[in-house]
Amino acid sequence: MNTRTPSISSRLILFPEEPIMGHFSISFLDDYASDLSYFPYPSINRMVLPIIIGVGVTAAAITLQIKSAIQATIKFQKLSRVRIAQLNGLKIPTESHMHNIHIDESLRERFRRFPGGFDNKMTEREALSVLGITPDHIMKLTKEELKMKHRKLMMSNHPDRGGSAYLAMKINEARDILEKSYMFKR
Repeated sequence: MNTRTPSISSRLILFPEEPIMGHFSISFLDDYASDLSYFPYPSINRMVLPIIIGVGVTAAAITLQIKSAIQATIKFQKLSRVRIAQLNGLKIPTESHMHNIHIDESLRERFRRFPGGFDNKMTEREALSVLGITPDHIMKLTKEELKMKHRKLMMSNHPDRGGSAYLAMKINEARDILEKSYMFKR
């Protein structure tokens, strides 16, 4: 028996896949890659596999982006306009700034007592409230005082001077109701 170790040239021929001094034989890699018996589907070659993996990773990334977009939309819909403005760095004036405005205390008290809005058909009580006639002044009310109160309100709320046409209509309606009221039929 020959116990001599084979030379390097004979080792390349005998064992081509064996590493030689830290290098792999190219024939080893080519033989391993061309042998597709380790793939579950033998028809897949080494060029198609990276494409399939890339498509899978891309599909996963798109799915994650769509899910994140849906979650962001749901959270955005729950935000109020004030909160959105705050997130964008905008300052929205709130009621705390309204303390700087001087409003007559009697007018402020009338606003607190008046529930707001108009009825479908104006009542005498609503007409008195629109014209600013207090309950203790009702019995002393004359047609001249009614005319003066109406005139004063119309001067400040006339549509030709920038007032509201709706308020002017309600002021006129209040005057008409009070003129037809039992108070002036005496």
